[in-house]
Amino acid sequence: MEPLSDLGLLSAQSGRNGADRLALRVGIVDDHLLVVELLQRRLARAGMQVVGMALTGADAIELAVTRQPDVLLLDIGLPDVSGLEVARRIYTACPRVAILLVTGSAHPSIRHLIGQPGIAGYVHKTASVEDLLSAVRLVAQGRIAVVTGTIPTPGALEPEALTGRERDVLELLAAGEHTVDIAAKLHMATRTVERHLMHLRTKLHARSPADLVRRAEQHGLLAPSATFP
Repeated sequence: MEPLSDLGLLSAQSGRNGADRLALRVGIVDDHLLVVELLQRRLARAGMQVVGMALTGADAIELAVTRQPDVLLLDIGLPDVSGLEVARRIYTACPRVAILLVTGSAHPSIRHLIGQPGIAGYVHKTASVEDLLSAVRLVAQGRIAVVTGTIPTPGALEPEALTGRERDVLELLAAGEHTVDIAAKLHMATRTVERHLMHLRTKLHARSPADLVRRAEQHGLLAPSATFP
């Protein structure tokens, strides 16, 4: 049987017409063959072009360098090299590739990986396919994407768990402000606001801005009058 990465690269070479070049180009890295094949089919059905697939960290680096995908779905737990080390090497070789981590871990330290060189976001393995597709499109636009899936909601969160800037962003979000407006009012870059929102969503295990506000209110981090409907 040919290596999976070879099969993926060969299949991606066929039919490179004008429409294909306009499609979002995605690479898939996971040590489970079934996961890779299912993702390949689902991404293709969504109109994305799978330019290569890999089961190991070594093949992932080769895939990124030779195929230069717009987005690389990268499993953290690979058999030969840590997914985080793979991400570091890929960023060094081809920094324009947006890396979207895929993980089954719910450890809070995962959120600190976002913003490291090359890492544009992460998707928990309990997330839906539609959420994954949305995250792929988001990071392809240079944005940050965090999909926490169905990770259990933690217990009460103390106000001290949030930084001052996170509280500022949260209050403006609850007031109905959009990311660009929050950035302008707080005199910070839009990407910085997105990073604060990502940290807030991770801490509160929220899946959307509205869900973030609801959970913040439940934890007593917002006064009920400050929230939008």
